[in-house]
Amino acid sequence: MNIYFRLLMGGFSPNRLKCSGMVEMEMLNYLRGNGKYNLICLDDILRGGEINMDEAALVLSREATFLVEDFTVSKYLGIIKRMTDNIRKMIAGMKNAEMIIREINTYLFGVEKFGLSEQFFLNRVIDNKKGNCLGLSTLYLSISEKLKLPVYGIYLPGHVILRWDDWGYRRNIDPAMMGCEFSDDYYASKYNLPKKCLKEGVYLKNLPKKEMIAVLLNNRGSMYADKKMYEKALKDYNQSLNLKPDLVGAYHNKGDVYLSKNNFDRAIIEYNNALSINPNYVKSSMARECAYKLKDGYKSH
Repeated sequence: MNIYFRLLMGGFSPNRLKCSGMVEMEMLNYLRGNGKYNLICLDDILRGGEINMDEAALVLSREATFLVEDFTVSKYLGIIKRMTDNIRKMIAGMKNAEMIIREINTYLFGVEKFGLSEQFFLNRVIDNKKGNCLGLSTLYLSISEKLKLPVYGIYLPGHVILRWDDWGYRRNIDPAMMGCEFSDDYYASKYNLPKKCLKEGVYLKNLPKKEMIAVLLNNRGSMYADKKMYEKALKDYNQSLNLKPDLVGAYHNKGDVYLSKNNFDRAIIEYNNALSINPNYVKSSMARECAYKLKDGYKSH
């Protein structure tokens, strides 16, 4: 359903907007300005030009049909704004990147006391003041965006970090480690990253916002898969791959879904897709071997 009809269903009068020549982007901004995020879906945001990371992450969370809580996106945008304003006061006048990073770390992990959990949905990260590497990175990135700081998401196998990359300064930030810095070489060694993947920018590159959203979609898909909501999971995996075609984890996760459905041939194809990008991805190698064995077992019966 397009945004025009959702406006109509929400009790607005989009005919006036349409007659005035208002396009879909302007309709989206109209809803934003009125705080009507219940009428906005992630697809609207992805099509709408400029992306706000906090808004996109919260709408993505609100769309997750298995979340028991019903929450207002505007409420959490307000909380993020409050945290951003507090940090803005702390870093006022600072020109040194390392000092700014230190102040953000102090505020998030010292003052607000954000810690680790398995949660990545941004509303739950804020409510519980706990999140996994992706959840904490999304919050940190959202605040950095509002402060107009040059911070980017960085994708790794099973892990997400951030990077400050401008002002003549480049530094990795690991929110799961309270913002500590580890070098590219450290991560390349820890995750056994092939030189091919580094050269092609599969890992350790600065992610555009849409590719960061792809990582969020991949993780939401995994949550659907855990609840055996396989079609929704596949939809999220496919959308994530449309945004980031080299997202190894999404291919692997698609393979896991097809394996669960006993579609061994399709599972093997997806594991091969993952391994064609990252030949060192052990999870896909092991899963593919399992798929072959299960396929042979079915044939023998």
